[in-house]
Amino acid sequence: MKRLLSVLMTCALLVGCACVNVQAADLPGADVPVVCATGKFDMTVEANSMATADTAFPLEVGETVRINASYTPNGSVDFGLLDSDNVFHYLTVTKGSIDKTLKIEKRGNYTFAIRNNTDNKISVSGYVTY
Repeated sequence: MKRLLSVLMTCALLVGCACVNVQAADLPGADVPVVCATGKFDMTVEANSMATADTAFPLEVGETVRINASYTPNGSVDFGLLDSDNVFHYLTVTKGSIDKTLKIEKRGNYTFAIRNNTDNKISVSGYVTY
C-alpha cells in the first residue's frame, strides 16, 4: 500500500510540474537588448560621394542601429541610414572611427550609407548591428 501511494504521489508531482502555467510580464524600465542581425562591411568611398548598402532592412520605432567602424585617412565622414523617403539620418565623424547608435524615430525600410565629405578616397570597414 505504501509503495502504491508513493508511486501515485510521484506521478501526481510529475504531472503537476509539467502543467504549470507561465505568463510573461512587460515590466516598465526593464529594457532587454535584442540583437537581430550584424552585418560586416569593407568598402571604399570615393571623394565627396556616398556609398550605400545593397539591401534595405525594416525597422520599427524605438529600435536602434549600432555602427562600429574605422576608416582611413581621417576626415569628415557621415555614417547613417537612408529612410524610404531618401532622407539621410547620420552622425558625423572626423577622427577615423565611430562606435555610435542611432535610434529609429519612424517605422520603415532603412539602408546603411556612408557619405565621404573629404577630397580623398577613404577605406572603411566595420559592423552594423540592428
